[in-house]
Formats: sequence, structure tokens, C-alpha cells
Amino acid sequence: MSSLFSGWNETYVEQMKKYDVVILAFTRWDQQSSSATLSFAKEWSKSHRVFYVDKPYSLKDLLSSSTDQGIRKRFQTIFFGRNRFTNVETGFSNFTVLTPGIVFPVNFLPSGFLYKLINGFNEFLLLRQIKRMLKKFDVQDYIYINHFYPTMLPVISDTNYKPLLNIYHSQHDIKLTKYLQRHGVLAEEKIINQVDIICTSSKNLYRQFSKHSKDVHYLPNAADFEMFNSAIDSDEKPFDLESSGSTPIILFAGYLSRIRIDYSLLIELCEAYPHFLVVVVGSYDEKDVVEFKLDQIHNLLLMGNRRHEAIPRYIKSAKVTIIPYLCNMLNKSLFPMKLNEYLALGKPVVTTDFSEDLHAYEEVITITKSINEFIDSVGVLVNEKDEVLIQQRIKRASENKWADRISHLENVIEKKIQTLKK
Repeated sequence: MSSLFSGWNETYVEQMKKYDVVILAFTRWDQQSSSATLSFAKEWSKSHRVFYVDKPYSLKDLLSSSTDQGIRKRFQTIFFGRNRFTNVETGFSNFTVLTPGIVFPVNFLPSGFLYKLINGFNEFLLLRQIKRMLKKFDVQDYIYINHFYPTMLPVISDTNYKPLLNIYHSQHDIKLTKYLQRHGVLAEEKIINQVDIICTSSKNLYRQFSKHSKDVHYLPNAADFEMFNSAIDSDEKPFDLESSGSTPIILFAGYLSRIRIDYSLLIELCEAYPHFLVVVVGSYDEKDVVEFKLDQIHNLLLMGNRRHEAIPRYIKSAKVTIIPYLCNMLNKSLFPMKLNEYLALGKPVVTTDFSEDLHAYEEVITITKSINEFIDSVGVLVNEKDEVLIQQRIKRASENKWADRISHLENVIEKKIQTLKK
């Protein structure tokens, strides 16, 4: 227990820590790419009961994504309410997922009466299912976290089901988030006066929210250190990289998108080192592949999504890991999970200077100011074998585990609950 709480009655503190956690997530629990929300749920469920409320599917989702595997496996639940709860076992923890029923599409509507009416009805439907969940699992004291989904049920204020605290967690600059920018900006402005605590993943977001609220806390993304670090002694390559032989691998683990990735940099990197294999593990936009002719680059391998548990072996196979982000307003508000995941395996990291948050790591990563500097740094580091530096990277990652983030947030929560009780 932090010294911040020294002198408290220990029994009282332990009682406070017995609250349950309900998380409404903008990302669904079983999406293929990694998610900070899911990482929070996994880690928190080691010490608390956690209920993960999936983002509801809308009628538009069903009509436009009939082949979506997520929809297909949830079909009976969405339409008939069968097996609404899923117990997810992670090997070291478990949490419960609530799959909500269908809602009406509203994002296309302009702000105004009709949007408020239909969105309000959607929130009513979702809250009704959350209430049933709270009753079914006999949830008494709980905290409610809206994880970057301010347009849907930002707080729970029902007198009979009111949480100990309402928390909002911001992950990106919402003005630059394609789906949420239409109604999310106004929703975030309102949420500031509704929630008890705001968490942000970047210093830029922290400053933005701190202008309007005193209860803002910087909570940057971290890594599942043990899972990633455990691959460090493995010499086994992923099956789809076995044919690469001794070819040096430069790896990016993440989503390829024109609003995030500097494609000019990525293309020039491939051209500068034709004898290297540049591997991208993660989803990508097919339109970008066609427009930027990425499929015509002989040494660029687009792997697509892989299970989060499989990513460490891909990183282990790399000589150098990269973060080729654009230096724009969206990325200025990002703290990439991949940074500490790369470092957990001791890998050299070359990144553009897209966010001030990176500079807390500048002793163990290479932050570049230009395309030429980025490319030159990759060429130098591909042969780097400094064992001292490798251990420094691993140590830095070990200091940024999800357990550390949860511990910090629990201290904030306990202090806030104590303040509200006065």
C-alpha cells in the first residue's frame, strides 16, 4: 500500500478494494489486435471481479458485415439473448463478458433532437442489460469505467445501481478518431462534468482535460511484460517466417493506416535495404495497399492480424523494431503499447518523433527527426549486440507493466472514494 494511505485502518482499506469493476469498451474483447482495454480487464481480474461490456452491434453493422466472424458467433446472443455472458479464462485470471443486444445506428445522424432521442433509447437498452448483469452476479459495490466510448452511456447515475465512481478513460484525440469525431467531441465536453475521474494515455491528452477538470490522471499504456519477455530465450521462428532464413527482419507490429503511418518512410526504408525483410504484423487497409502499391514491394511482408499471444515470437525474430508514425495531431496523443512490448524482448526501437511521451524512453530507444535519420538508424542497429543496452531495454519495460498501471489507478480510486465519504 502506498504511503499516501498510511495511517488508514487496514481493514477498511481492504474492504474498499473488494469493489467489482464494470468496463464499457469501444473495442470488443475478442478483436484480433491488442487493446489497452482488454489488458486492463485481464490485469484487474487478478484481484477483482471484472465485467467487460462489449460495444453493442447496430443494425447497420449486421447489414454491412454479414460475413463478420464476430457477428456470426454472437448471432444467437444478439437476436435471441442466448448465452449473453461469457467467462474468459486467460490462464492467470478470468473475467465476464456481457454481449449486449442490438442497437439502432445513430452515428450518421446530425446532432440534434433525433440523435439524442435514438441514442438515449440505445443507452436505455444497454443500461437495462447492465442492470440485469449486476443483479445476476450480485454486484454490490463497483466502479464503472467508460473506456473511450463517450457517446454511449458515459456514466451510470441510476440511484439503485449507482457505482462508487464513474471513470472515463481517453485513449486518443477524439477529434481525429474517424468514427467518434462526429458526436464524440461534444460528448467528451459533457463527460468532464459527469465523471469522478478522468484517465488519459498521453501527456497531450492530460493537458487538454486538465484545463477543465482537476481529477485527471496520466496513465500511459504498458505491456504484459511476462508474456513478451518469456519469448526471449526461444529460437523458434513463427512458421510463416521460417523461410526467411538469415535475412535481417525489420518489424512493425500494429495497424497500417494513412492517418497513422508515414508510408513514404516505410517505402523508402524498403528501397534503402532491399536485402532486409520488412515485416508488418497487424491489420491494414486494402485501399492503402493498392494506392501506395505496397503489394509490389518485394521485401515488404504484410502478415495481417495475429493472436496477441503470438506477437512475442514475431518480435523475437526481428533485428530491429520500428514505429514509423506520422508526426500529426492524432499520433501526438498516442502512447503505443508496442513500445514496451518491443523493449520487453530487448529489441532496438527506431521511431519517428511523433509524441513527447517517447522522450521518457530516449535512453533506450532511437527517436529520429527525418526519414534519412530513421533509415540510417535502422542500418546501424541491425548489427547491434550491446548486451548492456539490451538489459537496459528489458529493465525499462519491466518498470512499465499493466500491473503498475492498475496499482496506480487503484490508489487514485481509493483516495477519491475516501474524499467522497467525507
